[in-house]
Amino acid sequence: MPPTHHADMLHEAIAAARRGNKVETRTLLESVLESEPDNQMALLWLASVTESRTGAVELLERVLAIDPRNAKAIEGIVTLRLQMGVAAARARRKPEARRLLMMVVSSDPKNERAWLWLAGVAETPKEAMDCLNRVLAIAPDNEQALAGMDRYKQQIDARSTPAIECFICKRKAGTSHSRCVACNSVIDLEKIDMFWGMEVVDPIAVHEAVSRLERGARATPRSAVLRIQLAMAYFNLHRFSEGYIQLHSAAKLRSEDAGLKAIVNRWALKIRSEAANTRQKDSSRRLTILAVDDSPTVRKLVSVTLERYGHRVVEASDGYAALASLETDGLPDLVLLDIMMPGMDGYQVCRMLRQNAEMANRPIVMLSGKDGFFSKIRGRMAGSTDFVTKPFKPEALVELVERYCPATTR
Repeated sequence: MPPTHHADMLHEAIAAARRGNKVETRTLLESVLESEPDNQMALLWLASVTESRTGAVELLERVLAIDPRNAKAIEGIVTLRLQMGVAAARARRKPEARRLLMMVVSSDPKNERAWLWLAGVAETPKEAMDCLNRVLAIAPDNEQALAGMDRYKQQIDARSTPAIECFICKRKAGTSHSRCVACNSVIDLEKIDMFWGMEVVDPIAVHEAVSRLERGARATPRSAVLRIQLAMAYFNLHRFSEGYIQLHSAAKLRSEDAGLKAIVNRWALKIRSEAANTRQKDSSRRLTILAVDDSPTVRKLVSVTLERYGHRVVEASDGYAALASLETDGLPDLVLLDIMMPGMDGYQVCRMLRQNAEMANRPIVMLSGKDGFFSKIRGRMAGSTDFVTKPFKPEALVELVERYCPATTR
């Protein structure tokens, strides 16, 4: 096959990739590689449309065997191994996750996300803290790393103190800073603000606690202790109205307890205040933003930032919740979509959103912890409008909204 024909076929393959036709792209690229097995551009593009991450890595390794300094191949391998490592970590295949993530940080020692996930699959709290120290050396303000350091310190401290059974998860562990080390539930009724700011680490344990404590309260209706514990279980699930009812009932059962009455009054004020804030925000909202990210920190950043500007933010922790929100919360004006998520990844979610006729032309901005060549290509092929690298500053979110929803001004 003449060289000019190879070049034409490669151009056709790239055009097919940009149209989103993966089958045609693979067919054309494989034809090029049959005659030119060392064609680096063909190998790179084939890696970007290969369904298997393992297969994509093998193709990129072929590129590096030809040119060990090929920047796109190095970046692509790091990105793919990070994705594979995160998937293994989420599937609780810790040895595999550690192996893949160690390969990532060996190639890219400043990869903040890889060090963060390595901490999650570390064999000991000490190893986890070493990984988080690497994260903080890269990003001193990383909230997940700071929170993780605190949690692992608690675990180390708990091992040197007598174990206490948590009334929510029923596991024996140390307690510190008003939280259970095992399930992360807030167990101090007076730390009211902590209940609003926290995320449940083990929601199954908390839901089971609610069922268990509800049965206990029905069996022993005069037990103020059971009602207080049930109230805290509700509060940990952000079911504040139900929790307040139980807390108020406990105060009636302990009518002589002035301290408990004072706490009940503080809870009443807090709940009324939060309800008033919610009503005020609802009355001034103009745009609906769908924030899809498995990181509670990222979702909170988006919500806090954009709600200050009067926008309504719908949060979804994965692709399934995002698609369900179209029915329950209406169509968003703008979607902020994480790429790496459990279940469906961002590319799959983006394609499914685009299948909805009313979402066909609405902006979908993909979020990634890595500013990768292949991620951007795959995002465009899936139908994304733009690509933003995490972490991002709050003002960048506001700029995104103003850029893609220009009809709305503050």
